[in-house]
Amino acid sequence: AYDVFAVYPPPLLEAALSRWRYASGHPGYLTVEDWLRFVSWAEDRSRREAQRFWFGVLDADGDGLVGVADAKAAYDAVAATRAPGGGGF
Repeated sequence: AYDVFAVYPPPLLEAALSRWRYASGHPGYLTVEDWLRFVSWAEDRSRREAQRFWFGVLDADGDGLVGVADAKAAYDAVAATRAPGGGGF
């Protein structure tokens, strides 16, 4: 497994991949460029485009704001994978 993704709970990783703009034109199929950009944005979130992407992942309801419900959903996803028997990668 690629360690950079081990810190992301499956629901958050699924949300990220569902928002991804696939260069291949086929959702679910990453090109080399997709892979490199995704890894870059996962490892270095200091770039503005990476920040916008991850903000969009956290904005679960798509209203342009990260509200309490959005933050709780992300927190719950992380907590569920860290709880005993919670799974993860």
